[in-house]
Amino acid sequence: NAYNGNAESGVVWVSADANGNGEPDDAWYEIWGSEQKAGRSTQDYTIRYAKPAADNQDSPWKGSDGKTGSILHNIYHSQPYYPQWYDNDSLSFTATLLPDNASFENNQYVFSSFEYGYVDNKPNSLENSAFDIDWAVNPDGTPAGLESIDFIRIQNGVISCNSTTGELSTEVSAIYSLNSKSE
Repeated sequence: NAYNGNAESGVVWVSADANGNGEPDDAWYEIWGSEQKAGRSTQDYTIRYAKPAADNQDSPWKGSDGKTGSILHNIYHSQPYYPQWYDNDSLSFTATLLPDNASFENNQYVFSSFEYGYVDNKPNSLENSAFDIDWAVNPDGTPAGLESIDFIRIQNGVISCNSTTGELSTEVSAIYSLNSKSE
């Protein structure tokens, strides 16, 4: 989905099935891209979404750094933005936050891509759209030294919303192994 000016960058996490039970219940390791390596990301960022009074209203949020905003309801996406099955008045997530990549240039929104290490960040035809499991790190940032991975999870890495199409949300249509081994 990424193309020049439309990066909805997502952070990748990987896990190896160390206990061999086929479940994603072992340690997870973050793939560090350009922003983590340069110290421009915020680790363990918590965002709390408040339940709107009605399904067709904006969903307000507040970050652990005190910033606030809303996921703007718009004419292109009529579905409720807050989970209808969730009864609590707020919902929180803790994840890695990448720098704001949104700008408004020449009467249009532009979402710039980061150098490397994220999904939905650069067009798939570009070399920097791929990542390597050697970039997987322990919580302290040291290399995880994984020989293989069995599970992948992806989180939205940016908090941004525009009045035209709504929130930036990482989208992935497929994951390919570029490993040349025939295992």
